[in-house]
Amino acid sequence: MLAGITTFMTMAYILFVNPSILGAGENGLPFAAVLSVTGLVAGVMTIAMGVFIAIIGFANSGVVIPVPGVARRSWPAPS
Repeated sequence: MLAGITTFMTMAYILFVNPSILGAGENGLPFAAVLSVTGLVAGVMTIAMGVFIAIIGFANSGVVIPVPGVARRSWPAPS
């Protein structure tokens, strides 16, 4: 829950700071346009990353099998 709130607050911060930075100066970009593009790109990339991680997770599911064997190692643990 805390991670979700932290991510939301970070995105809310970036949505308004990014247009402020890019709109500064004489030749700055319009605030509304940069706000819209920042939100759109963040949303698309979030979905793309979720799909990518889901595909990689299914492709590498065999990695989970050897991990329980590590706990039953035959050599002594260092003191």
